[in-house]
Amino acid sequence: PDVTRNAAALVLARRFSETLAVNAALGYQWNSFDRFGPEPYWLDEFNLVTLDAYATLTPRDWTRIDLGVARGSIDNPEALFRGIVQTQASAGIDRYLRSNLIWISSLGRDWYSDGNSSWALGTGLQWQPLWGMPVKYNHRFTSSTGFAYFGFAETTDHGYYDPRQYYSFYEDLALAMTFSPRVRARVAGRVSIDNENGDEWFPTGRFELSASWSVWRGLGLTPGYTNSTSRLDSRPGYNIDGFYVTVGYLFL
Repeated sequence: PDVTRNAAALVLARRFSETLAVNAALGYQWNSFDRFGPEPYWLDEFNLVTLDAYATLTPRDWTRIDLGVARGSIDNPEALFRGIVQTQASAGIDRYLRSNLIWISSLGRDWYSDGNSSWALGTGLQWQPLWGMPVKYNHRFTSSTGFAYFGFAETTDHGYYDPRQYYSFYEDLALAMTFSPRVRARVAGRVSIDNENGDEWFPTGRFELSASWSVWRGLGLTPGYTNSTSRLDSRPGYNIDGFYVTVGYLFL
């Protein structure tokens, strides 16, 4: 059945000093749907408090540390009907090796309200070449090469992807362009080779296109499109194919 979602959030983004900055979004989410099937886990509604917060530390030049915590639902119908909540603690370190070369690493621990849990880690190099295309618009290339892993304590078949072991080696290319002070665009693509539970390796990919337009003063509009066959790009671990439009207003 159709899922109806309404959500509200209070967002804080503040830099306290050159060393510490905090971003936090505390909200509430209402999910409702018609009961479907006789199983006891099919709910009529599923409401929860949501949180997405992280602190950014820059203890020294060319080094960044992120510490985060998040709580939310899994955006897949069966997991929603079961009322599963995901809570995550994460940490990441970015270290500039050169002015245009960054080493990136991350570690995450997830707990699920159905009793499952998982670990995730990733590491890679992000390179921004100094050369560009012979065009008049400001632009920047980014190349990211890396490795990612995640694994679950149990395989529950509760509506989200939860293998015991999953490995991915990837290459990500992106181009960001500034056409004017009010109009920007970004196109990105990724290819990877993945492995699930020690079986045969298989290819996956991702394509993303977005544009940002400053309509009037603090009002902005961002349309975009995403298509991904990777297990790494969504909380439930399934394919993504869709458009989105975001409207935002900066009050301060």
